[in-house]
Amino acid sequence: MKRAALFLIVGIAAPLLVSCSPPPIEIVIRKEGGGTRADLTQDWGVFFSNRKPPCVESAALYRDGDASEKAVWEVRVEKSVWCRDLGTVVVGQTPRGFDEVTALPPGSAGEYILVIRGEKIGEAALSLD
Repeated sequence: MKRAALFLIVGIAAPLLVSCSPPPIEIVIRKEGGGTRADLTQDWGVFFSNRKPPCVESAALYRDGDASEKAVWEVRVEKSVWCRDLGTVVVGQTPRGFDEVTALPPGSAGEYILVIRGEKIGEAALSLD
């Protein structure tokens, strides 16, 4: 009986404790209209899916394998806030409420890593034509 009660308490408490930390940022890359779009979500659901746009502080593009180097393209949220909910970012375009730190140079074809920073970090590989 005590074992069943303990199992029930742990079974209920564990998911609630895990839900206290932010989930990872998920990134889906799509080619659209000649550009590259990244759809961003975080799944806040404990028992059922509850996807929402993540609160993003910055988005940066690095040459594949060079995330320690300077970003090829980077946007950061305006200084008045820590982060903004952002569901989509188009590589090379500045989302509303963000400032462009580094402009994407013309002719930037190649393989890259997109890094999204906020409450958590998300990364995705992409190629620019």
